[in-house]
Amino acid sequence: MASTVDDFAPPPPTSGGMSSRMDRIMNMIWNSEKGEFLGRDGWSWGKISLFYFIFYSCLAAFFAVCLALFFLTVSEDDPKLKDSDTLLGENPGMGFRPMPNYQTTLIRFEQGRPSVYKPFTDQLQAFLEQYDPARVQGDELDDCQNNVKNNERTVCKFSVNAVIGSVCTRQNGFGYEKGKPCVLLKMNRIYGWKPDLYKSLNESSAMKEVLGSRFDPDYVGISCQGENPADKEYIGKLSYHPPQGIHKKFFPFLNQRGYRQPFTFVKFENPKEGQVIQVTCKLWAKNIANSERLIDSVHRQGSVHFELLVD
Repeated sequence: MASTVDDFAPPPPTSGGMSSRMDRIMNMIWNSEKGEFLGRDGWSWGKISLFYFIFYSCLAAFFAVCLALFFLTVSEDDPKLKDSDTLLGENPGMGFRPMPNYQTTLIRFEQGRPSVYKPFTDQLQAFLEQYDPARVQGDELDDCQNNVKNNERTVCKFSVNAVIGSVCTRQNGFGYEKGKPCVLLKMNRIYGWKPDLYKSLNESSAMKEVLGSRFDPDYVGISCQGENPADKEYIGKLSYHPPQGIHKKFFPFLNQRGYRQPFTFVKFENPKEGQVIQVTCKLWAKNIANSERLIDSVHRQGSVHFELLVD
């Protein structure tokens, strides 16, 4: 049967249209006939609001009680986890400055060009500013006359001028101006840790080789050297300030107010220019795990690694 024109005619328009849809939406939000907002009247909204107010009040009270009980078990001065129970463990690590870019351990600069080495000297100066006597205040800090502490809880003040001297200072550009850079070496803080010091050089042949005449039984020794034979040749002469290392009077760290980490400077007197020098620095004490090894290449416990390039 042949198709007619009516077979292809569009369907008749439905009633309502856009205005009808808007009316339904507005009626869903506010129904004036039933006095409902979003499908609930005033009494229903009141009951559900009261329920959630009580629910969240009880939840907040429960959280506050748990938090209060937690703080009863935590001391502001004495950490709950110590020694091997912590991520740091019982073995102190080392850090170095300057390190303006934390994505690299390379210290590279061009001597005689302040714009190049300024980030390094600025960071060293910023680090030393926290040792300003005006910023180091606390009842548990001691002047330690004759290197003797009043009691176990007190700790000796770390005076930069008295301990480090005038070799690595801002006034002489920390040596970077003349291509003789100073690098600051610090120990990481471990609560309650005290060094078990060597009494004699003969107790460790490896320590005797690197410390030599700088050894002192009252100090944690610090040594730096090139990692590879070529690095040992290129690194040149080193001087340490203070030469002995870090004195035992600065331990233990017991979260004393105003405590500042002890550190020492190593100065590279004549590093070979234009060569990347791999440097490893170590701590020396009986209770530092890698005291008999040049380097722990996996964890670097008790040591730190960086590279030096003088252009």
